[in-house]
Amino acid sequence: MQFLKVSVLTVVLAGCSTANVPAARPPAESTQPANRRNPVETALVEAAGFQYGAYAELLGMLSNEGAAPLLSLEVDLGATSPDWAMANYRRLIELTDRMAAAEAKFQQALMVFGETGDPLRSADALTGLGRVFQDAARYDEALEKYEEARQILADAAGTSSTQYAVMLNNVGSVWGLRGEYAKAIEFYEQALAIKRRSLGEDDPSVAHTINNIGGARKKLGQYQKAIALYQEALEIARRIYGDSHPQVATIINNIGSTYAKLGDHNKAIEFYEQALAVRRELLGEDHPAIAVSLNNIAAARCDLGQHGEAIELYERAYEIDLAVHGENHPTVAIRLNNMGAALNAMGEHERAIEHIERARDIWQQAYGVPHPHIGAALRHLGEAHCALGQYGAALEYYRVALDIKRRFQPEGHPSLEKTKALIGECEERAAQSGE
Repeated sequence: MQFLKVSVLTVVLAGCSTANVPAARPPAESTQPANRRNPVETALVEAAGFQYGAYAELLGMLSNEGAAPLLSLEVDLGATSPDWAMANYRRLIELTDRMAAAEAKFQQALMVFGETGDPLRSADALTGLGRVFQDAARYDEALEKYEEARQILADAAGTSSTQYAVMLNNVGSVWGLRGEYAKAIEFYEQALAIKRRSLGEDDPSVAHTINNIGGARKKLGQYQKAIALYQEALEIARRIYGDSHPQVATIINNIGSTYAKLGDHNKAIEFYEQALAVRRELLGEDHPAIAVSLNNIAAARCDLGQHGEAIELYERAYEIDLAVHGENHPTVAIRLNNMGAALNAMGEHERAIEHIERARDIWQQAYGVPHPHIGAALRHLGEAHCALGQYGAALEYYRVALDIKRRFQPEGHPSLEKTKALIGECEERAAQSGE
């Protein structure tokens, strides 16, 4: 079975696989009193329709005119904790009620900054738009906005600036979300080199990018390299934050998911439960990060044959994500897919098909192109139909899944090899049945 262990937004696939999400550096606080805003800030606040404090939380408005913009919305592919960037983005959604309204606010902000000739804040607004599109799984549009911001920053701040490094990280994040993990690593490593020169080793942004590279390595099946990178990121995060912080929980979770891919599921649960304890202390019971931890523990329980316990955990994770994201979000599809895989393992194949088909449909609508998640769903559908003796349908699902996986995974990847083995087993059963 191939379960998708999640880390709030992004994806890791293989064996008992995963999906992970973004984290960012906390926005700097403005020291400028609200009644002393500069004219550009005032115009933006009016255009965006926010009180100054809400806008400052979202983009970290600057304390004096002419200063470089802060690293406002840096995205971490391999991170799984809801961090400052996600938390502030969620506040924006709450303030504007829907994503379309959030998009309009950033478009207005971009227009204001364009009119005032402020390239650095224009880059901030483009980054905000990119984040809206990324969270809506509109990855082509997200890449377009991040690339526009990157070009502006190259001219206005220079290609050795930390702002430019942040944008490299964000571009890499979207390539990773699209399943192009090798390309994501190229951008992450460029970003990391700049950050190390500019910020030193003990900086949150350095830890985030190391974590991102670990996430991409894990998705490519390079598990020992991923663990080494995660351990490096964890050491930095603990020096900065101590033991009780969302980013520390994120990295602990990611180490657990890598041990799961290596087949050490008891060790994986040990790390997942450490991460869950930190998240509950910080966030309560109904936060998306709790759903991530529950999902990942469930996947490890499935791998240990504890399917009933796993389904209970998946259902709780599904309830949390449904309330946060709505029924058509890719993260909700991950929960449905995983419940379907667990039902398959329990022999409830018809119920499994219902869950997995719903997950597949959500992902097809979200991505519009072949994607590793869709390949995972098709493989699970193949397993269900093969178990029901519907060998023709099963083989069709398996072969399409294999074709998708070959687009994103190198030959010899465990998930690829498992799919090939399933095709062979199903062909043998079909031959024995006379089909």
